[in-house]
Amino acid sequence: MIAKELFLKKYNITEELFQSADMPWEELCDVYEDFDLNKRKKYEDILEEFLNTYLKDVNKDTDEEGVKIHSIRSRVKNPEHLLAKIIRKKQDNQNKYRNLDKSNYEKFITDLYCREA
Repeated sequence: MIAKELFLKKYNITEELFQSADMPWEELCDVYEDFDLNKRKKYEDILEEFLNTYLKDVNKDTDEEGVKIHSIRSRVKNPEHLLAKIIRKKQDNQNKYRNLDKSNYEKFITDLYCREA
């Protein structure tokens, strides 16, 4: 895990913005660790299964005039980007995100993984 000062600088987060998010650094580290060690692989597996199961032969089944997929992009959110997003969301709307913590961040941050065709 990156040091707090380096993290804030890297993601252009001022100490004032960090303080206004009202989430201790230790708690953010807990979220980082939980996501990186426990959740990230799950989302990578979900994306891989989707790509392998649903998109493997999609172009074979379309006729000449049907829609074909040219490319697909997918990603699982970087744990550091997750922390930066949490800080910004909590700072922007403290009331809505006041209960966000390690046990429930997946309910609040809904783009932990995505795919685009």
